[in-house]
Amino acid sequence: MRNQSGAALGTDAESHVAEEIMGLERERVAAYANRDTVALERLLPDGFIFTRAVGSFGKRELIAMLESGDITFESSDRQYDAVKIYGNSALATGRDAVKGSYQEKDFSGHFRFSNMYVRNDRRWQVVATHATTISD
Repeated sequence: MRNQSGAALGTDAESHVAEEIMGLERERVAAYANRDTVALERLLPDGFIFTRAVGSFGKRELIAMLESGDITFESSDRQYDAVKIYGNSALATGRDAVKGSYQEKDFSGHFRFSNMYVRNDRRWQVVATHATTISD
């Protein structure tokens, strides 16, 4: 079974977790596009790792780059393949078309992503994101 975003769903509890994680995904993508560092402070744990073709960055580095304009995300059209639950961990996978730049160099393109979530203190947080360029 899949929801409107294409994420695979199982039991009611799994469906609820998948919807919650997709909501967090939408919030984070919007925060990147809007350079909303207040939202990112709340959404990202201190040990967060962001890995893309342009490099791998921790939470503080990423937020500093967004504030300075060194990295920008103008748009992201994200489609989910699945959200899989593994106890207190979950993995969101899919594809997105991103328009953005890093240090004034365009890195726009199509990517396959995987985002790892962990449930801490009764809430889900993304702990690592990874994206790889794919052909159009």
